[in-house]
Amino acid sequence: MIHAARSADDADAQEVLLAAVLARSSRLAPVAEIVQTLRDRLPELGAIEIPDPKEPTEGEQAVYMFEVEGNRAIVAGMPRGYPWSDLEGPCQTAWWWPDAEEALRDHSHHFLCVLMGDAGSILQRHAVLTHLVASVAQHSAATGVYWGGGRMVHEAAAFCTAAEGLNASTLAPFLWIDFRVMLNEDRTCDLATTGLAAFGLMELECERCPWPASELYDFCLDLSNYILTRGESIADAETVGRTGEERIAVHHRPSRWSRPEVMRLEFP
Repeated sequence: MIHAARSADDADAQEVLLAAVLARSSRLAPVAEIVQTLRDRLPELGAIEIPDPKEPTEGEQAVYMFEVEGNRAIVAGMPRGYPWSDLEGPCQTAWWWPDAEEALRDHSHHFLCVLMGDAGSILQRHAVLTHLVASVAQHSAATGVYWGGGRMVHEAAAFCTAAEGLNASTLAPFLWIDFRVMLNEDRTCDLATTGLAAFGLMELECERCPWPASELYDFCLDLSNYILTRGESIADAETVGRTGEERIAVHHRPSRWSRPEVMRLEFP
């Protein structure tokens, strides 16, 4: 459990969410099957309208568009692999998938999955896109998933399994946010997240945390879940902790890298 005082500041969340299903062929089920699987995975979904259910002819790439609760979903087949320049770094740092580079090197096609609009909460929209990606992966020769907001990759089957039961109330931040833990020579750890910005929130960073890497990861995963749920970054100079007595200061500071100001965790 994370404890912190609430901040009064709200941030705008992005209105275009993007991910890609990385596949070994152009095969994709008809749009009606994709939509039915999306409904099955996320039963609380409201109306889904398919204005043009036209299926691709032989040799054409699938392009599906439909309306989901006031937002537009697009699935667009691409006759080539996703740019390797965008995948190489995420593959090398995907400690949860050691074989990522080997598995994705030979993928030959990809399906862009896009959700456009601002209807509903940003958590609702992330849940919809997550299950849309899983639905496309289930109905294609998927090898992996590239999640644009976190600039990270997942093994396709593992992504589908991890997304089961996910909705706007039951979150899975590790699918959306890259928690990059770096071990220093003195056995302390640094950490930086990538993906909170997609929710209109500040990223997390810390330097020379004395905790073991696994403990730091678990804490920041829990903290991110808390931040996502309340929809606000931790305010400058507030403290957070796993108990009412633990005090870890949060300060808004320049990032170590070329990106906007971050929430810097200061460990005692």
